[in-house]
Amino acid sequence: MTRTAQEQQAYERFRAIAGDFVIPKQMIRNNSDDYRRQVFEEGVRPNQLWVARHEGYAAYVAIVSVGADERTVVAMPMDGDLDVQTRDSLIMLHDTPLGLPMVAWPALTTEIPVRLLAKPAGEFAESDMRIFVSGHPDGIRVQQGASPRFSMDEAIYDEMVAHIRRWHDMCAELPQLEPQKASAGVSLDRVAAMKELMRKMGMSLEDAAAVVDRTTPATDKQRRTLAGIGISLDDIPARTSTLPKDLLIEVEQPRWRAEADQYAARMEGDARLNLAQSAFALAARRTGHGRESWRGALMQAADGDTGRK
Repeated sequence: MTRTAQEQQAYERFRAIAGDFVIPKQMIRNNSDDYRRQVFEEGVRPNQLWVARHEGYAAYVAIVSVGADERTVVAMPMDGDLDVQTRDSLIMLHDTPLGLPMVAWPALTTEIPVRLLAKPAGEFAESDMRIFVSGHPDGIRVQQGASPRFSMDEAIYDEMVAHIRRWHDMCAELPQLEPQKASAGVSLDRVAAMKELMRKMGMSLEDAAAVVDRTTPATDKQRRTLAGIGISLDDIPARTSTLPKDLLIEVEQPRWRAEADQYAARMEGDARLNLAQSAFALAARRTGHGRESWRGALMQAADGDTGRK
């Protein structure tokens, strides 16, 4: 098989890197289940290195700070391939969380949603993070980057920039935490929708109200049933405020990523919000509220436990 020039470059680089490669101890430790569970339990904090992932694209990010409501982080993109360095990047050759040289782009530091953090990969020393954040090399541990050597490296960098910008824009799409103003009066569509769900689907008044008020996610069948009488749930004014703040914060954390991914297969829409809505319905019937008390309800919701016999 004949390789293109770019493919040949990539092949030669892989051979050069892989020839005498020994997996660093840090990488083995940071890939263990015990380490992952520990970080998920302790939560996201500054100086950590994470793999962020969304829609098939992944990148390393170093956490500069955690947002006030803990649903976003200020993150600096990084890479373990020195060939993608640019003139505005910084290079750290030793003592990185990966045990390998890494490239950082301080100028691309931006706010992204916590929900994008998929896998913890270690932690930088606070002194090293201060150098990265300053954007200036110290000439000892951190060096200035150089221009990419190959056009394919420029393409990799451009792709990263595009994804980082998209990730930043996703912050504006997070559910609101502030209570929304309740609508005045009673919506006739709301009453009609509840009656139709009770009549056609045998739902109780409580369960029908939860679906119409969006505290429990509507199934596709329920939406089709309402569409049959010309009603869309999205057009019915919200009768209650948003979900509790501590629940919306908790469901965004990395520890719920796997559950949210599994939950996404069950229904359309924002998987984290749907998961929170189901957890709220469960907890409202069983226990009090509070950041930690939501975890049991979230797990039950992810497992498909609706609390009904």
